[in-house]
Amino acid sequence: MGTPSYRLESDLPTDQANAVTDECRRVVPRKIKTDAEIRVIYDRWVNERICLVGLGYQPTEPPSFEQFLSDWRSPRGPWMPIDGVDTGSWTSDEYEEAKAKCTLEMFDR
Repeated sequence: MGTPSYRLESDLPTDQANAVTDECRRVVPRKIKTDAEIRVIYDRWVNERICLVGLGYQPTEPPSFEQFLSDWRSPRGPWMPIDGVDTGSWTSDEYEEAKAKCTLEMFDR
């Protein structure tokens, strides 16, 4: 059995769904991770972003690790490799391609 997770499914426009997700991040406590564990996540997400760029998307630049670490521990939450990509407009084929090639472990729809 895998680690329990959640997936937000909504008929809301992407910007409104993102606002709901942001609010959830603020109220749901995160498991405390070490700096080394967070570094592994950061490195993986940077590689997922590079993969998305290779598919023709233009996600935002990642912050420095120090900024990522600070944001990880803030109520706002960290940068993510899909930031700046309108994933709400992806077709099923685009979504499947991105998941297959780039993993995008933190992203499901």
